[in-house]
Amino acid sequence: GAVADHTLAELQQLDAGSWFAAEFAASRIPSLEQFVEWLTGTSAHVLVEYKGHWRAGEVTPTIAAFERAGVGDRLVLQSFDPRTVHALGQRAGDYPRGLLVDERAHYPGELMVAELLGVSAVNPAWQRVVADPDLVRRVHHLGASVAVWTPDTPEAWQQVRDAGVDAIITNRPAAATSF
Repeated sequence: GAVADHTLAELQQLDAGSWFAAEFAASRIPSLEQFVEWLTGTSAHVLVEYKGHWRAGEVTPTIAAFERAGVGDRLVLQSFDPRTVHALGQRAGDYPRGLLVDERAHYPGELMVAELLGVSAVNPAWQRVVADPDLVRRVHHLGASVAVWTPDTPEAWQQVRDAGVDAIITNRPAAATSF
């Protein structure tokens, strides 16, 4: 069922790791507070993705949790929904914000929308960059960076590197780092 149909306690009973690898079996979903506490003990930076349509007041509690912990400077806030990216700008305009884009254009003028939103990154599906080699140049022309999601093979990493992307979001960071 939908996540919204369950309590946090119910969700935290689920095995969140065995789908990925056997060594992660029985891993639990952390609460936002648990994640923020973990983050304070690291130097990690975080891409925070807001799914769907959020308003400025609705993003405030999550952003405030990071700010209270003193790790707000390590965030990039992103969404596929331009209305949410706009709301993130209203609430946290000083934070880097990204517009996620899918494998294909879903509405005309995606890059114009990204420019109007003042994003610092346009983060497309990696296949989009391979299919449209000029996309990286056009995004860079806007003054934004490109972080593709989620190439997970050496072949895909090479393709997006050749396309000139600035960063890779992957499910295999250890392997990608040694690539």
